[in-house]
Amino acid sequence: FFREFFQRSRDLRHLWNTRQEGHRLIADWVVIGRRSDNALFSLAGEDVADLDATNRITRLTISFK
Repeated sequence: FFREFFQRSRDLRHLWNTRQEGHRLIADWVVIGRRSDNALFSLAGEDVADLDATNRITRLTISFK
């Protein structure tokens, strides 16, 4: 997915907000861009990282909205 995404896309912009809830780090994000054929697109999602006591990621969930 990622290899093809970056090969087909250009003029990418990423925006995100992060917050921490206990031992969980949450990032709400959006990506806008222009494909190589000049078509515009946008994606939105949420990344949730569960952290252990030393703040290492033990689980990462990525979802699209």
